[in-house]
Amino acid sequence: MSNKTWADDSPYRHKDEQIPEEVRPQRGKKNTRKWCKGKEGREHKPETVRSTFYNGPLFEKKDCHFVTHYVIKNGERVPLPPRWVCYHDVRCTECGKVLESFLPMEKCPTYQREHGGSTD
Repeated sequence: MSNKTWADDSPYRHKDEQIPEEVRPQRGKKNTRKWCKGKEGREHKPETVRSTFYNGPLFEKKDCHFVTHYVIKNGERVPLPPRWVCYHDVRCTECGKVLESFLPMEKCPTYQREHGGSTD
């Protein structure tokens, strides 16, 4: 076995010990998630449409509605406050990206049509 020692400028030094001669600034990745089709500066064109997540015979004729869930307390069935269930998405008309799902009742077109936009 040899007692060979490595020189300080050896390329076989541990990565943590290597000191780069020149520190180059690295270009950051573009933030394209918020832009339409990944093109920086091109904004999405939102449109509220029926969700494609709820396809199938169970949801075909179902429209957005209130639902009440119950809990059992001391052996009695107690209703929780009603919750709005919306089957709409906000999608971009250009690229089709879903910008928002499970809309609150204030943004749901069905609620606006049936209740005139009031949240009482």
